[in-house]
Amino acid sequence: MPERNFKDTAAIHFALTQVTTPDGLIVSYCPSDSSLMGKTFAEIALARKTTPEKLMMDLLEKTEPLGGMGIIARGMHPADIDTILKWPHSNLCSDGSAEGRHPRGWGSFPRFLGKYIREEKLLPWEEAIRKITSLAAAHMGIYDRGIVAPGYFADLVLFDPLTVKDRANFDSPHLPSAGIEKVWVNGVVVWDGAESKARPGMVIRAD
Repeated sequence: MPERNFKDTAAIHFALTQVTTPDGLIVSYCPSDSSLMGKTFAEIALARKTTPEKLMMDLLEKTEPLGGMGIIARGMHPADIDTILKWPHSNLCSDGSAEGRHPRGWGSFPRFLGKYIREEKLLPWEEAIRKITSLAAAHMGIYDRGIVAPGYFADLVLFDPLTVKDRANFDSPHLPSAGIEKVWVNGVVVWDGAESKARPGMVIRAD
């Protein structure tokens, strides 16, 4: 809604029909009513005996002065995802938070490896690993991570390609993934069946 006009019924209708649906729109943060977190617009509208359009107008007007609200919109098409993943220049990332309500915070990379590589065989394993390591680092201009070589920081993941799989979902977004045996950050173990207390991620190089 570029004009920030929360009474623009045409824009709201477009958002709820062309971008996502009331069933696919989940409240992740609502400063005016925390009880709505984790619920869909369809569920909230039904409980309040209103329409999703009127609900959106009401919530936007109430939360805008408080800094807005957070939502998770489910609207991607599987064929589009496959096309993007197979594009030679695409690399994997996640803008999810470990504390957020979107399952990408805990499951993005295992989902890529388990669903799209092992099950759907979209790409060879070698290319999949390149997309989540060296290619991602190269795209971001990070010169000392992403490959296993002398002089590079030792960020490593030991996983089982036969069992790696995301378990987080929209109802339980903080479930650890399956098949991840051990994780090192800067050469220090941070996961070995459970989270360690080590926090070795911040490194300042002398050079």
